[in-house]
Amino acid sequence: MMIRNLLMSVMLMSAYGCAGTSINDKGAQDSGASAKQCLASQPKNAHMWINSMPSPDSSGRAPLRVTFTVTTPTPGYQFALEVDQVKESFPEQVVLDLIVSRPDGIVAQVITETDVNIKLDDFPGSVGSSVQINCAGKSFLKVNEVMAVY
Repeated sequence: MMIRNLLMSVMLMSAYGCAGTSINDKGAQDSGASAKQCLASQPKNAHMWINSMPSPDSSGRAPLRVTFTVTTPTPGYQFALEVDQVKESFPEQVVLDLIVSRPDGIVAQVITETDVNIKLDDFPGSVGSSVQINCAGKSFLKVNEVMAVY
């Protein structure tokens, strides 16, 4: 009787532990809901500007500099920006995607405020453009008018 109850408990626990999880292409377990969640949250202190200072290696378009602070689950996350779309108007409305990469190796499991500083070469907008940054398909932060810095 006791063995039967023990076996029943083990079966229920193993079935419950597998519910709602899947194995991603890297072998790590993800819940279905977290697959589309942004790994960074609570953006604040956002600043964007176009570096209009001429340089010898200039390829024509001025780079966009973006700085902000976010909250991440652990330290060591890496950030990058990719152009998603440019809505043709004057000034342009540029939509960027924030690419958030998890840290490699073992890191402390502590919620961390992270300062992000990204340079996007060949920014398709101009001075006065509005820039929206999306993360995991959702609006993350927006600046209505990008300034130029000389």
